[in-house]
Amino acid sequence: MATHLRACLLGIVLLTQLVVSFDVSRLSAKRAPSTQKYSYQFSNVAVTGGGFITGFVASETTPDVLYVRTDIGSSYRWDASNDMWSPLTDFIGEDVTNYFGTESIALDPTDDQKLYLMQGEYHTVNQSAIFVSNDRGNTFSIHPTPFTSGSNDLGRNNGERLAVNPFKPSELYFGSRSAGLWKSEDRARTWTNVTNFPNAVTNGIGFSFVIFDPQQKGHIYVGANVPGGLWVSKDSGVCEVSYV
Repeated sequence: MATHLRACLLGIVLLTQLVVSFDVSRLSAKRAPSTQKYSYQFSNVAVTGGGFITGFVASETTPDVLYVRTDIGSSYRWDASNDMWSPLTDFIGEDVTNYFGTESIALDPTDDQKLYLMQGEYHTVNQSAIFVSNDRGNTFSIHPTPFTSGSNDLGRNNGERLAVNPFKPSELYFGSRSAGLWKSEDRARTWTNVTNFPNAVTNGIGFSFVIFDPQQKGHIYVGANVPGGLWVSKDSGVCEVSYV
C-alpha cells in the first residue's frame, strides 16, 4: 500500500514539473525579443553653433542669401553649395568677449554684398560694435558704438533693431535698449541720437524693431516694449512722429 502511494505521489510531482516547464517555455517564447532591420542608418550630428537662434534674415532680391543670428554664438551665413551654415565671426578674441552675440542683422536692399551685424551680448557691458561687411561677411570693418546692445538679454528675439534706409543706403537706424533711437549717415561709422523720438526705455528692452517702408520714402516704423509702443515718422524722423 505504501509503495503504491509513493508511486502515485512521484507521478504527480513529475506531471507538475512537466506542466510548469511547458508553460515557462511558452512564456519565454512569447517574450523573446526580436530584431528588425531598417534601410536607414543613424550618424552623428555636427553642432557647429551656440546659443538660441534669435533671428533669421534673407535677402529680398537674391536667392540663397540667408543669415541667422544667435544670442551668444554670433551669426551664420547659408552656404548653399555645401549645404551648411558658415560662421562669420570666429575671429573674435578673448579681449572682446561681449562681441560674441549678435543683437540684430541688417542687409542693404540695394546691394546684396553689404551686411551689418550689431554685436554685443549684454547692454550693461560697455563693449558693443557694428560689424560692416562689403562681401557678405567674408571680411568686416568694426565700428564701436556710443550705445550698447544685448543679444542675450530679454526681448532678444522681438525683431530687427538695425535697419538700412532703402532710399539712402548709407543711412542706418538702430533702436537701442537704454539710449533711445540712433541714426548713422556714413554706414555705421558715426551715430547721432534722434532726440525727437520717444524714449522707450523699459525693463532693459527699449526699442524692439525699426522698419523702413520700401514704397514710401521717409516712412519709418519703430516699435518698443511699452503700451502703445508703435510709432511712425513720415519725414525720416526729422520732425513728425506719431503713434500708430
